[in-house]
Amino acid sequence: MPIISFVIVSWNVKEYLENCLSSITLYCQIEHEIIIVDNASTDNSVTYIKNKFPSVIIIANKENKGFAKANNQGFSIAKGEFIFILNPDTLLYQNTVEGLLNTIRKSDKENIIAVGPKTYNHDGTIQKTCARIPNSLSSTLLLECFRMYKIPFIGKFIETKLLYPYSYDKVLSVKAISGSAILIRAQSLKKIGGFYPSYLHCGEDLELCYRITKIGQLIYTPEAEIIHFGGKSSEQEYDRVTENAILSLHLYFKRCKNTLYGLIYKIIILFLGAPLSIIILTFKSILSNKSGQNVLHVQVQNYIRLFKNPLWHII
Repeated sequence: MPIISFVIVSWNVKEYLENCLSSITLYCQIEHEIIIVDNASTDNSVTYIKNKFPSVIIIANKENKGFAKANNQGFSIAKGEFIFILNPDTLLYQNTVEGLLNTIRKSDKENIIAVGPKTYNHDGTIQKTCARIPNSLSSTLLLECFRMYKIPFIGKFIETKLLYPYSYDKVLSVKAISGSAILIRAQSLKKIGGFYPSYLHCGEDLELCYRITKIGQLIYTPEAEIIHFGGKSSEQEYDRVTENAILSLHLYFKRCKNTLYGLIYKIIILFLGAPLSIIILTFKSILSNKSGQNVLHVQVQNYIRLFKNPLWHII
């Protein structure tokens, strides 16, 4: 039986996926299996991966099932003691697997359920979502609507206080880690039920972390490191992904807080987030000598589509 089952959901990122698999082959020296769940890619990645990495298990979906459902497909056939949820646009380091395993195996008394690595952007800076506090109404209002993180001097302080209060050089018990790389005990994942399937994009990892912390510890460790290029699938359909992220965060607030919390989030987006976003993007386009009228039209249409979405009307 493999010690680790890598589960990777992929959509039209053949080159990144190839590099990710190569890094696993190079740096994971323990017994493992790799499960790729492909969400109806059109870049020939399924055939390419089958030929170049014949030992990889591939589930080829005929439609894009989204991140949550596709991961659950992989979990259902995984045989490892641990499941490594990994994005295709990541690269492992030599210390990644060993560092994560050493941390999660430290002590049964500590009840460590899952662990995440120190994550770097492609330029070597730390990707702060690898250890964070989940979104709140305060962070939505101050950071997403009013964009206070851009204010000189105090912006970084506000962002750190609301979302990223941790030291990235210490092993810590945290509230949330990034879904780009999570090592979790397979039995624990089965117990909590995997990702909630209704999530479209964004929020599913926060909710999973929430359920993990209800039964044990969620640990961040700098003793394991990865590179995460970030958003290589989602940037292909930016407007749709943005809409899905708003819908998914609404679902997160409803499930992990309460219905009233979710309703307040909708009010914030409707009366502050959407108008401010339209105004800011329109002015930015004018200042950059682009057609403000075109940007205004696109943004208005995006929000109209969001507010017409049946999921938006579920309180």
